[in-house]
Amino acid sequence: MHIQPATFADVSELATLSAAAMALDECIGLHGFLCPYGHAYPLSRREGFLRRVKGRFYQGGVTMFNMVTDTFDPDYDGTSRIIGHIGMSSTLTDPNAESLDDRIWNALNLRLHRAEDFVRWYIGSDHSTSNANVRAFLATQKTIDPADYLDPKGRHYHFCEYLVVSPDHQRRGIGKALVEFAQARARAERVPILLTSSVAGVRFYESCGFREVAKLPFAEGSGIEDPLMLWEPEGLEKDAISNG
Repeated sequence: MHIQPATFADVSELATLSAAAMALDECIGLHGFLCPYGHAYPLSRREGFLRRVKGRFYQGGVTMFNMVTDTFDPDYDGTSRIIGHIGMSSTLTDPNAESLDDRIWNALNLRLHRAEDFVRWYIGSDHSTSNANVRAFLATQKTIDPADYLDPKGRHYHFCEYLVVSPDHQRRGIGKALVEFAQARARAERVPILLTSSVAGVRFYESCGFREVAKLPFAEGSGIEDPLMLWEPEGLEKDAISNG
């Protein structure tokens, strides 16, 4: 297996992978806070993942990589499959790095994508979600900036937007390999990595060198708090987290 950049041609496979990998997640799982009816409407839930994956490509600012199978894998059947995926954003990203044509095209697609999302929300076509819970989530997230926990504030950092591994390939070191890949990139740029974890994921990220620095509210009424995790390259100034 090897790591390679994700492309727009991967969106369908990534949606299926994400829906399966997050099936037990307390936020967006089959019985999660945002998708309490996902178990009854699994296709609607997967469609939601598909829209989000598309949006990441259109919006830009997130660098995405896949772990894919290859001929060196003992269970390789002649077809390369995506078995893991990671997405990283960075305050170092230059918004003007894309060509003007690409920015115009992506902006147009993003506007159409958001219009489609609004129509789906307005008519309630996604039967897997709770509109009230989604509104509570969005309202809460607007008040949170993980960078507030960095000291000094304003320093650059990478943020792990998501990490998913196929349920059939978990506990094989794939997630750790993707995290180490992200850490190598951050180490080269001398910046820390922030991410929000599920409670169940804290031990895994601690094994990758992260430490919990705060608990962030997920949504009013959810009872969920997301552990905020920090990893810093060796040699960066210690005590980088504000205690206040």
